[in-house]
Amino acid sequence: MPSELDSTEKLFEKHSSKPYNPKLANVFFKSGMIEAWVRGFDKIKDACAKYDGRLPEYNISASGIMVLCKACDKYLDLLNEDSRLGQSDQDDDQVVIMRI
Repeated sequence: MPSELDSTEKLFEKHSSKPYNPKLANVFFKSGMIEAWVRGFDKIKDACAKYDGRLPEYNISASGIMVLCKACDKYLDLLNEDSRLGQSDQDDDQVVIMRI
């Protein structure tokens, strides 16, 4: 990561994008796995807003980036509904997906 992108807040602000390995990035672009430079964080932010989810948390260090993505409540509710369908004979309080 460029040294100026040292926080989660800065990742979601407008910033320049220069691939660390342009040849590899070009392969991903030509294969359709990425559609344009600089759009990844915008797409993540838009998807989180659409589903009322929290933005991922990033731990940025010299050795790499660790990303923590937390499920939104809407997704957890859907998981709980699916669990209840298969376990109708159990009490509702036994069918809880971990909320963080």
